[in-house]
Amino acid sequence: MYRAAIADDEIGIREGLRELVDWNSLGFSLEGTFEDGEGLLSLLARNPPDLIVTDIRMNRVSGLDVSRCISENNLPTKVILISGYKEADLAMSAIKYGVKDYILKPVDLDELTSRIKKIRAELDEKTLLSHQESALKQARNDMRNMMQLLQNAALLYENMGAFPDDCVKTDSPEPKAESTAENMQPCPESSTGSSAEPPLSGNTEPLPEGPVMEVDFALRTREYIQKHIGEDISLEDVAEHFYLSSSYFSRIFKAQTGENFVRFVSRCKMDYAAKLLAETDLKIYDVCERTGYRSLRHFNKLFKAHTGVQPSIYRQRMRMGGNDHEF
Repeated sequence: MYRAAIADDEIGIREGLRELVDWNSLGFSLEGTFEDGEGLLSLLARNPPDLIVTDIRMNRVSGLDVSRCISENNLPTKVILISGYKEADLAMSAIKYGVKDYILKPVDLDELTSRIKKIRAELDEKTLLSHQESALKQARNDMRNMMQLLQNAALLYENMGAFPDDCVKTDSPEPKAESTAENMQPCPESSTGSSAEPPLSGNTEPLPEGPVMEVDFALRTREYIQKHIGEDISLEDVAEHFYLSSSYFSRIFKAQTGENFVRFVSRCKMDYAAKLLAETDLKIYDVCERTGYRSLRHFNKLFKAHTGVQPSIYRQRMRMGGNDHEF
């Protein structure tokens, strides 16, 4: 049940708000009835209610002052202002404090009830969203905890010298790490044309589901890089994608591929850039952007380190009938 408070310096209106409004059926408990805004300010300081119904003009602290306090302190309390006909302009000025509802005197009970129901619906929606966000956060935490336990189990098996035979599913008699390293050479080629995107390698097999020990990190990492080739791919991002620590992921990747993760990403990007240069008419700065680099100078430096020539020269030689085995 939500919490509400009322304030009005006219005792007839104040008692009418308390007695005639069926607060419980509207989903509110009445936390306080005050003859001035001072009582509301004290309540806001202690435990802000969800709704305040208040006269806009009172002797010492007005409803406008209360609305200003709520706005300046970023409180979630909703406000319904009650104003006389001549105070309509004053009520309109409360909009700058986030007040959206005001009612003219004499107070129409049906209109007030309708406004309270509308605010109740807004509060219900906000509460539902908050619960959903909390549930999602808890689910993520539970998943991370589970993966951490599996990661610890994998480290335990590593320290014992090897994984048990039944922890690795494979149809090949060769060790899984070695076959993975072979499959990753070279990086997968991209499709042709100006809209080229890096496809999956033809020898990528569906990966088994289950504990961390069964997951082929190298193949999954390759798939991730292919899907995000045009982005700035960091070790931290990829490790988080698999719910693993950066250090553990880096160690497993190096063990399975024999290659540093950052170097592998750079090689994949350069292979993709070479494909775009050879098979499309994209400008070099467009190729730079499509491979996730923002600095053309840095891209040129990496490409030359990878192929031995600048991108423009590589394109010229490929157009003259060369092949990538020459580089």
